[in-house]
Amino acid sequence: MPEKLSPQQGLKIEEFTQNLYSCPYAILITRLSDGLILYANRGFEEIFGYPSSEAAGKTILDLRLWVKDADRQQVVSELSTTGEVQSKKYQFRKNSEGEELTGLFSPKSSTSKMSGSSSPASAISPCASQMIRRSLAWRASRPKTPNPSCASAGTDACFSPTRRLSSS
Repeated sequence: MPEKLSPQQGLKIEEFTQNLYSCPYAILITRLSDGLILYANRGFEEIFGYPSSEAAGKTILDLRLWVKDADRQQVVSELSTTGEVQSKKYQFRKNSEGEELTGLFSPKSSTSKMSGSSSPASAISPCASQMIRRSLAWRASRPKTPNPSCASAGTDACFSPTRRLSSS
């Protein structure tokens, strides 16, 4: 394996792996023949609710990630013939409780040294409305502590550390 992926940027394999893991989109590397999950990043953990350590070694069928099996079969067929699927919307199941989300799915297939077979790397991005709901839920779960820089404003509405809010 080469020390660097891009000589122009000097990006080391370790840095690339760390960036891939911390990407906010769900990224999976699976085996096309049976859907075995070889790799899942933190975005997958946050979006789908499964720790990557729990997902690795299971199949996408085990986790019931696809709402419609016909959609999965269509993607497998398209990947087998063309090698990629360009950002299509599909319904996915988030966790063992069955919560659903619509995501833009963009897999591209290649032969993996990890599995010795066709292994698509897939990115799943929740649609904008779901990302907004997720962001609002995250903000609502955060403790509300006043920003000291707003104390002079004499308002209770200033809680943001990045911008000044007013109650008017």
